[in-house]
Amino acid sequence: MGKHTDEFLSELVSNTEGKTDCKLWCTDNWGGYERVLPAEVTHFIGKQNTQRLERTNGMIRQQTGRWHRRQNKFSKLWEQTEVTARLVVG
Repeated sequence: MGKHTDEFLSELVSNTEGKTDCKLWCTDNWGGYERVLPAEVTHFIGKQNTQRLERTNGMIRQQTGRWHRRQNKFSKLWEQTEVTARLVVG
């Protein structure tokens, strides 16, 4: 996601600040993270902690895909679509 530059990472950190209470970052071994991430953030290097995040992102993509492609992801029941919208947005 984006370029590996200190400026890009600084912008990412400032844009997400206050919008999430995430204090755990799982990243690759690029040195910029150590330079830019705040001290209160726990920083893990490697892919072992990303499985849950990727699974969650995949589920959200699948559920929100119902609004784009009716033929393979849209529920025939309006109530089910309404419940999904509440879960994703709420």
